[in-house]
Formats: sequence, structure tokens, C-alpha cells
Amino acid sequence: MEVQLKSPPLELTKKHWKRLLEYWSRENVMASLGREPTRVDMFKNCFSNGSGEGEAARANEQMKELTEKLGDGATDAPGPDDVYVKIMGQHKYGSAEMYGLGVRAKDLWGVPGQSAIRKENAQLKSEKVELADENVGAKVFIKGIVNNEKVEKGWLRRLDLRAVILGIEIGPDWCEVEVQVTINKDESLFRPHDHLVCIHDVIDTSIAWPTALIEVVRNA
Repeated sequence: MEVQLKSPPLELTKKHWKRLLEYWSRENVMASLGREPTRVDMFKNCFSNGSGEGEAARANEQMKELTEKLGDGATDAPGPDDVYVKIMGQHKYGSAEMYGLGVRAKDLWGVPGQSAIRKENAQLKSEKVELADENVGAKVFIKGIVNNEKVEKGWLRRLDLRAVILGIEIGPDWCEVEVQVTINKDESLFRPHDHLVCIHDVIDTSIAWPTALIEVVRNA
């Protein structure tokens, strides 16, 4: 508990983080629920202040309505398409929101849901660009998948699809970039590796990124 309290996630206040940790540590949580707590359970216990007002209260109410519509016998197992995601939005790649530090989505439910995969593939195809060898060494903007916004600035290092970055071959339509400046430090990596999950974890580090989301900086 003491170690976890020193490093609250950026999206949570220290107070909320402590409440969530205390909730996880209760031995009677599963006994009272008769099952593993869902992310809706976690969110409710972390953010409900009893006043019924505010964004958290509205989110809790919306989650409750969707949960009730699941029907008898249906479960809301934590995953890329659970009730929490339907209200709070798609989880960031690599992270398992509401589960605490060091817990990754792939450890709990594997690959992203089909809806997330279709969205990613459609956007990558619509935004596809061609990078040539002459662009290697150029300064580039690196864009995120969700809003196609610039999330970092760095250098294009390699286009070699056989190159291995953080233990994985780059593959076709990907490139190697070196992160220099973060614009949105909380943007999650497409390919998290060990403790490296967000943009701010990889400053001065080479990572793999889709070429469709790379924009060469054109200085006047």
C-alpha cells in the first residue's frame, strides 16, 4: 500500500487512488459480490461521493443503466467492450484502467476488441502515407490513433521492416522513430513493453509507430 500510494496514476487524485487501493485490499469484496468486481464496481467505489452530483455521478448512473440492460445471467467481465468502456471510452492501448500500476490490458483480456481493431484499421488505411528513404533522419510529428492529433515530436530513424524494436520486428507499414518532445505525455504506446506504456516513458528512446501516423515536419 505504501509503495503504491507514492505513484498515483495521472488521471486520479491521491485521495481517489487511496480509496481504490483500499477497495482492492478488502478480503470481503469478492465474498459480498459473489464474483470478481467489475470495472463499474471499482469506479463506483472510487468516485461515488454520495451527493449524486457531478460528472462521476452521471457516469455511475449511465453505467448502472447499461448494466441493468445486460439481463439475467449476463456478466460484465472486464474487457475492451465492457460497460465501463461504453461510458468512459475505449481504454488506452497497453493500459487496464481501474486496475492500478503495472497492470496491462493484454494481461487481463488479451488483444483489443473487434470494434477497436476495426476502428484502428479503418483509420490507418484512410490516413496511409508513403515515407521514402530520403525521409530518414527527418524531424517528424507522431500522431495518436484516437483523434489523429500530434502527440509527440521526434526523428524518423528507420523504415526497415525487419528491424527489431523493443523485442518485436517493425513489420510493414511501420517505422522506427526516436521520441524527443512529448505533446501529450499520456498517449499510450501501440506496442507497450514491460514498464514502457505511455509516451512519457520513452523520451530519447526508439519505438515503432505506424507510418500512417507520421508527419514529416516541413519548416518554412
